[in-house]
Amino acid sequence: MEPALRIAVVGAGLIGVRHIEEIQANADCALACVVDPGPKAAAVAAQYGVPLYATLAEGLADKPDGVIIATLLVIVTVAYGVFLTAASAR
Repeated sequence: MEPALRIAVVGAGLIGVRHIEEIQANADCALACVVDPGPKAAAVAAQYGVPLYATLAEGLADKPDGVIIATLLVIVTVAYGVFLTAASAR
């Protein structure tokens, strides 16, 4: 049997927790860590027995097989960074 895919979840809010529940329900997946700097994130990570990281860089250092981004803040920040990179290239 192959080892389960280790999935990191970025965002410990309602949507992040819903993704965590789906990961837990799938025998082919395992929750690797939770990434969220918010005060409620520690309880979510503790509930599922995984490490908590405050930054995406820290979560990626855990070397998950995949990442679910379940927070608008990261999406907006990444999109803004891509925009700035494209604008500075002109």
